[in-house]
Amino acid sequence: MPAITTSYRSITRSDIAARINAELLDDSACKKLILQLLYPSGPECPHCGEKIKKEITLKNFSSLSRCKCEVCKRWFTATSKTILQNSQLSPREIVLLAVLSEEDERLYSIKMQEKIAQVLKIHPDTVRLWQRKLK
Repeated sequence: MPAITTSYRSITRSDIAARINAELLDDSACKKLILQLLYPSGPECPHCGEKIKKEITLKNFSSLSRCKCEVCKRWFTATSKTILQNSQLSPREIVLLAVLSEEDERLYSIKMQEKIAQVLKIHPDTVRLWQRKLK
C-alpha cells in the first residue's frame, strides 16, 4: 500500500510577482476607479463644470468616449483637462503603474523602473513620466 502524503502545493510572492501584468486587472473597474478619483462629485463637463445628466452622455463619459456638453456645446472625454489627457496607457496600466510605484522611493530607481516597464510592456521613460505625474 502506498504511503499517504499530506504535502500542500504552495506559491510564493515571487511566483505571483513574476506573473503580474495589466491583463490581470479588470479594465472596467480600473476605469471606474480613475473616474471616481478625477470626478469625486460625479461626471461633469471639464470646460464649464456642468453636471452630466443625459444617459447617453453618461455612458460615453464612463467608456472614455467623446461627449458633447449640453450647456457649452464643447466636445470632451472624461480625461480632457486631466493628467490623463492624450495618454496612450490604458486605465489598468495606469492603475498598475501607480500600485507598483506606490510611495517607496527605492521604486524610483532605474532598475525598478525598468522592471515596471517590463511588466507593463512599455518604455522605462514612460514609467518615469507617469511616476512624476502621479506623485
